[in-house]
Amino acid sequence: MTFFRKRFFGPLLLCLFSLTAWAYSDVSAGIILGQQTGGHALYEFQYGMGVDLGVGWSFLENGGLTLYTDLLWLNREWLIVNRKRMPVFYGIGLCFSNLKSIGLRFPIGVIFPVSLNRNRNRLDIFIEAALIVNAVPAFSLPMPGIGLGIRYSF
Repeated sequence: MTFFRKRFFGPLLLCLFSLTAWAYSDVSAGIILGQQTGGHALYEFQYGMGVDLGVGWSFLENGGLTLYTDLLWLNREWLIVNRKRMPVFYGIGLCFSNLKSIGLRFPIGVIFPVSLNRNRNRLDIFIEAALIVNAVPAFSLPMPGIGLGIRYSF
């Protein structure tokens, strides 16, 4: 019996705490179209603060696979239209292009939430512009990434 407790009770508690934390978080996933077209996800780990992750394809002359992640601040007080809050987000992050250049990202954008039902499920339509500053292997300022996306919150 002690073997069973040691072997399974710890992972069971870890799973229970993870599910509880997941239930109180806001996770959304979807696609973004534009400069760096591909998949996009947002995890809001506390009210007004989140992390996003994206994988996309760049269509510029030196285009290719792009991976990025950002730490975002979401402000729900700046933009209110017809008593509906539209979060404005801004942040800083890292960008890996073609697996050979590393840069900093400075995204800014607006989220337009669309309620699907009375529960938490909703669609987020968002517009994002990101200034990218490549630092490795050489300093450069490529064209900013601009995109229109849609995410489903679950």
